Amino acid sequence: MKRLLTLGAVAAGVLLALAPAASASAVTSIDAELGGWVAADETAPFSLQLAGATGEDLEVSIQLADGTMSVDDSGLALTLASGFTSFSDVAEITFTGSSADVTTALAERLIWTAPSTPAQSYLRLSASVGSHYDGLVVDETSGHSYLLVTTPTAWAEARDAAAAMNLNGLTGYLATITTPEENSFVTAATSGTTHFIAATSEITYVNPLLAPEDQYSNEAELRAVYYWGAGPEAGERVTYTPWFPDEPNGVVSDRCLLTNWFSGNGLWNDAGCSVGYAYVVEFGGLDTEVGPALYDNLDAAAPPLDGDGTVDDELADTGVDALPVLGAALLALAAGLWMLSSRRASAAAPRADV
Repeated sequence: MKRLLTLGAVAAGVLLALAPAASASAVTSIDAELGGWVAADETAPFSLQLAGATGEDLEVSIQLADGTMSVDDSGLALTLASGFTSFSDVAEITFTGSSADVTTALAERLIWTAPSTPAQSYLRLSASVGSHYDGLVVDETSGHSYLLVTTPTAWAEARDAAAAMNLNGLTGYLATITTPEENSFVTAATSGTTHFIAATSEITYVNPLLAPEDQYSNEAELRAVYYWGAGPEAGERVTYTPWFPDEPNGVVSDRCLLTNWFSGNGLWNDAGCSVGYAYVVEFGGLDTEVGPALYDNLDAAAPPLDGDGTVDDELADTGVDALPVLGAALLALAAGLWMLSSRRASAAAPRADV
């Protein structure tokens, strides 16, 4: 049984796109520089700094409490997500891009326009940044995600490429399809035909996964015996095998399994491990999701204002509210004047004879 995980970082889709192999690492945190209060309808820059953004592609979502924002995407390869039409003057936005371009956009290219009312506003927003793969599909039943990589790749190289992929902390692996339900989902979600999965009977791939006493002494012992060569089930016997008619057919060199064998019906076949085919990557079950990274200041305290709703120019940078300071100064001045007046009155009064 596969362990169930919830992947909130990606949206469910219908079909897996034809995606090249890529790697992405989890963004671990977001720090913000939002500035201070901004006058109505005025603009001000702000920035979000990412920690841990070392992978290929990221997805960003930002939602403002009020006002609008713009992202200067000039010179950057950023793509708006479905349902979003502009990088300018929007209250909410989701876009994707390489780690480098997304990092630059968030650190240097964000502009906020304050709302028309009140006279002064403070920027409040929520943001999330996580891994992104075009064509990623989530099985809402298991919580596992799947990605079809169409680059023709030998089985061992596909296994290693999948293991190098990361979805918000989840390590990828060649798909391990263990139930009819999972096979039906992957079949419906994958486009094209003939994709490597993690099952193999190649002795050099199987024996390292087994205890010494369980290892095989020759390939003949492994004929028509298959093991999962990756994922949470690595080293376990494959028990569910929806074979294509008349397969496996006994070809000795065919030792790695494929799904959708020249069809879209989810039937399997064995083939040469060194032949290049597309492959299916699965996420979930190996480790715990750590992303996407989140930032939210919607309930945080804002910088102080003075009594009329504007920032005192001289004291704003210190974070000190102007009204109490001014009041204290006036009280001190009044006390000083009263003491001076009392002394003068005392000095002017005639002295009584002793």
